[in-house]
Amino acid sequence: MRSERPPRTGFLGAPLLALGGLVLAAATLGSAARPAIDLVWPAPPSPPRVRWLASVSSGGDAASRSWIARIRTLITGGAGLQLTRPMAVWAGADGSFLVCDPGTGAVYEGRGSGGGLRVFSASERLATPVGVVRMPSGEVWVSDADRAVVVRLDARGRWRGEFGGGQLVRPTGLAWDAARGRLYVADTHAHCIRVFDGQGRHLADLGRRGEAPGEFDFPTDVKVAPSGDLVVCDALNGRIQRLAPDGRPLAMFGRTGDAPGDFGRPKSVALDAGGHVYVMDTLYDVMQVFDPAGRLLLVLGGTGAGAGRFNLPAGIAIDTADRIYVCDAANHRVQILQYVGAGTR
Repeated sequence: MRSERPPRTGFLGAPLLALGGLVLAAATLGSAARPAIDLVWPAPPSPPRVRWLASVSSGGDAASRSWIARIRTLITGGAGLQLTRPMAVWAGADGSFLVCDPGTGAVYEGRGSGGGLRVFSASERLATPVGVVRMPSGEVWVSDADRAVVVRLDARGRWRGEFGGGQLVRPTGLAWDAARGRLYVADTHAHCIRVFDGQGRHLADLGRRGEAPGEFDFPTDVKVAPSGDLVVCDALNGRIQRLAPDGRPLAMFGRTGDAPGDFGRPKSVALDAGGHVYVMDTLYDVMQVFDPAGRLLLVLGGTGAGAGRFNLPAGIAIDTADRIYVCDAANHRVQILQYVGAGTR
């Protein structure tokens, strides 16, 4: 509930106020247009670390597309698409991305910051899609929270099967480890990370409910670092944990609170090419960026509907070009930003 938010004071309040003028200057623009000013964080004269690119919410967002492409979208019905509650996103190396929207029970596909959306899959077997990953084979695997399974879709979005029934309780975030051929599933209500192979066979469970290192309280997301370590959003413990692939705890940072590096309700996590850790916080409507050791580098966002503002941000993904895709759930859109690197230590 929004009434649960604490007053906007402490470390989160100050940087949001400092960036407010930049965000408001871009708030009146169309969702796919570049802002009239260069919207970056932190504000000048500091070197920029993150730049806003675009937001995508429907099938007809791309003002920059050719007239032929726009006509094709209208004919095929793409312009009528509208995200209602995007919760999870996967980003590909080619600029494509997949978005899970449990509000419509569908998975959508987008391409770049100006390509709009199309329906990838609206299978009747998808009830509550909240996690997504594209496999090396081209298949797309989707966690269905209400049905407590992982659904397999082929490269065209057609149902191919499912797994995890009777083992999963409420699966949310997904991560594929290509080097080890393993799928990691954040099973939120089971308070663990479940491990499956590439055929959907259950291999192991990592962790249990608790507050000790390697234990979880409603984990909501998991990502695989280039080293093979797991980075887990341990939501109700208010922290991010790093684990070895076998579940051994390696490091953690954060706690519940409003001091620097603390979290209100961390929802999802992602890593860029430099190993920086990005955490979306649904309580404060912000993105926090940390260095690989867990030191806070940057806070951006704040409650609102303008460019660079969030309202219940959920999933986050970062592609190989360091484009950042954020499911801005209550604003019914995916915002796309770019990590530009300058000034990050």
